[in-house]
Amino acid sequence: MSKILVIEDEMTILENIAEALELSGYDVLQASNGLMGIDLALSQSPRLILCDIMMDKADGFEVLSAVRAAEGMSATPFVFVSARSDNALLEQCRQMGVNDFLSKPFTTDTLLAIVSKYLD
Repeated sequence: MSKILVIEDEMTILENIAEALELSGYDVLQASNGLMGIDLALSQSPRLILCDIMMDKADGFEVLSAVRAAEGMSATPFVFVSARSDNALLEQCRQMGVNDFLSKPFTTDTLLAIVSKYLD
């Protein structure tokens, strides 16, 4: 079973993503802020990380930097999930090595398509 880390500070969104992934057979780790996400990423070595950008304690860019700097995690697929999707943000994401971008709101089918792109 593939382990996916979901980092999202809006609890309803976090729970909905986790439920959709669990119903599809994935093992889901949940973090409600960036610092918790960094801790789980480094201690649990998920196969995929889905991460919000705008969060308290550590934003998505800080999480991405910590993951990319960690030994053995530089190639872990990292997908930003955000309501913001302007061209400047998308370019910054590309420059920082984000693998993909999922714009909120999204459907379960879109979520699962992104996940299967990296795990199946």
